[in-house]
Amino acid sequence: MNAASAPAEWGADATNGAGFDYVYNTPGEPSIDASVLAVKDFGTILDILGHFPTQPGFQAKWLTFKSVFAGRPIVSGDRAEEVGEILTATADMVAGGDFRPLVDERQFTFDSIGDAHQTAEHGSPTGKVVVTNSWT
Repeated sequence: MNAASAPAEWGADATNGAGFDYVYNTPGEPSIDASVLAVKDFGTILDILGHFPTQPGFQAKWLTFKSVFAGRPIVSGDRAEEVGEILTATADMVAGGDFRPLVDERQFTFDSIGDAHQTAEHGSPTGKVVVTNSWT
């Protein structure tokens, strides 16, 4: 998603106005409400940090919302099997092509890590900034 545009535009622009079937929210609380705006009615939001949307109208979209904060179960063993099932289902969706990453067209190596950082902070990347290993 392009953070420079409004959240409601993300789904509309990428899906001809329909909204995304799935939104996989990795940043947590800062973007969970934006995820509600980007997903289509009856769509699914997967959140990995355990934050719940506060966006007005959230319930009216009839969304499926799956939230898993994996840190505690992984460390304590409490509900680890359930977390594993959710993460496995997420991996299956990724493998099945239900998720497509939005990656900025600019590519960086560790030799240009400063430029990558600058782009991420101030360069309005379209999607994630990728840094690849150029070492042999």
